[in-house]
Amino acid sequence: GERPDVGAYGGEGTSPSAVQTKRWLAEFESARLENDMVLRTLRHADAAKALSAAAIEEAIDHNWRFSLELVGLFEKVVGKQSLSTSPKEAVLDGAEKLRAKLEEILPALLECKLGVLNAEAKGLKPDTAAVEANVAAAYKCQVESLKFLTANNVDLSSIVATKFAEEMLPHPAAFGSAATRASDDAALPGGECGGEDG
Repeated sequence: GERPDVGAYGGEGTSPSAVQTKRWLAEFESARLENDMVLRTLRHADAAKALSAAAIEEAIDHNWRFSLELVGLFEKVVGKQSLSTSPKEAVLDGAEKLRAKLEEILPALLECKLGVLNAEAKGLKPDTAAVEANVAAAYKCQVESLKFLTANNVDLSSIVATKFAEEMLPHPAAFGSAATRASDDAALPGGECGGEDG
């Protein structure tokens, strides 16, 4: 369904279209601030001690949810361009490419989280280097997405974000092969993003 917080960035006299645009910009800024902090910590020599498994899982979850929202955003951008009487080929092509990149990132993030959970269950330290690589890849794609939307002056005012959660099975791109591998990973020493003896 639609996110319940979409009106949080508007005030009295703010048009619904302006609220949507502000909501997207605020979401990008929130992701930037959180990922900057998380990546700085992950790159520290004692990252495994500085970040709890719960904090790592939360960072992965945040990037998974936002990346999935961006998949939905670009699907709507492509849809609007396809229905336009004068579609912009650069926007159509760019949106398709970014959507595809985000869809590749989603299952990788989920597999990374499964690895962290598996390591935690076995009393092992998570593989912070792998977590950093996955979070950094998601963050890079988010930055590219904002640059693309801004450079092409894409109208976000009518694109309502969708709230996603893992248990909702919202989109076929969200899980990839990760869900089917979850039981297999449990039998491995570490799995993705996990497996360092402490």
